[in-house]
Amino acid sequence: GALPVTPSVEASGVCVACYAPLSPRTQVVLHLVDGSKRRACCPHCGLMALNRSPDSVTAILVTDFLRGRVVNGRTAAYLAAPAVSICCTPTVLAFESADDAQRFQTGFGGQLLNLDEALTFLQAEMHL
Repeated sequence: GALPVTPSVEASGVCVACYAPLSPRTQVVLHLVDGSKRRACCPHCGLMALNRSPDSVTAILVTDFLRGRVVNGRTAAYLAAPAVSICCTPTVLAFESADDAQRFQTGFGGQLLNLDEALTFLQAEMHL
């Protein structure tokens, strides 16, 4: 007979930063130099984890908020502090393209940022 599919241990769990359950719609995955992965519930937490140890991160994968696709976090566009709150504050959303982020910004406000600007924004907001 058939057996139900269960998620792998690596795909389940909680956020590395705030310990909230992981959400496939907003998840961030940091790939580290030692081959391990750190998962965050949202771009806010993923970028906070990146701020803590930027030299140990080899790749950043973020989930596009509109389409749910996993994209390169270094080239993604980020919308900081929109009028939509998804979990952690200040909310940061990731988008595959700046055009999509700008369209979302038209309806919900926020600051359109690249990766470096998003890291700086969070450092200032969280007083790091």
